[in-house]
Amino acid sequence: MVARFVPENTVVEFFEAAEVLSRDRDVVIVGSSGYGGELDEQVRALAQRNERVTWMGHVSDDRKLFSLWQNAGAYFHGHSVGGTKSGVGSGYGVPSTHRRPGHRVQPRGTR
Repeated sequence: MVARFVPENTVVEFFEAAEVLSRDRDVVIVGSSGYGGELDEQVRALAQRNERVTWMGHVSDDRKLFSLWQNAGAYFHGHSVGGTKSGVGSGYGVPSTHRRPGHRVQPRGTR
């Protein structure tokens, strides 16, 4: 997951899903609120209690971020208002999901 930690980006829902996903796969979370606070504390606690969850915080290095996308098994993208479309992940060759109606998982190599 790559996101700015604000409620409309559905990060709380992803943190809940990450708890389940991490039972059998590694989960990497990129992002922060930018000012600390409850959402940063939630993801910090999630990563501390689960060795398969890595919280990288804010990543400003584009090469590192692109590498994360390129090497991801899936990219989760969710928000309830405007913003970047789910195709951003598929542009790097990873399946992506989007929480908005009408969007679906896009398998690797398809459009």
